[in-house]
Amino acid sequence: MERSPNVIPEGMYCYNRDDIGYVKYCPYWELRSDQEEQNNGYCHFLGEGDWDVEGLSLLWDACKECGENLGDELNWGELDLLE
Repeated sequence: MERSPNVIPEGMYCYNRDDIGYVKYCPYWELRSDQEEQNNGYCHFLGEGDWDVEGLSLLWDACKECGENLGDELNWGELDLLE
């Protein structure tokens, strides 16, 4: 799959909802069955999973780690916690 940030949902989560409320996950996001629960999120865009990140990672809970398409609600560069 060619990596393009254009298909990553807007906002701080790895999903968005369509007009009738159905969840549409980012095509790069996955829950891995070969990892422990709450440590099994994987981002194909980053090529990393929760288990690869030092410290806290919330990919398993579909919280964005890539920082793409955050929109106006959050500026990733302003978060000191990520450094």
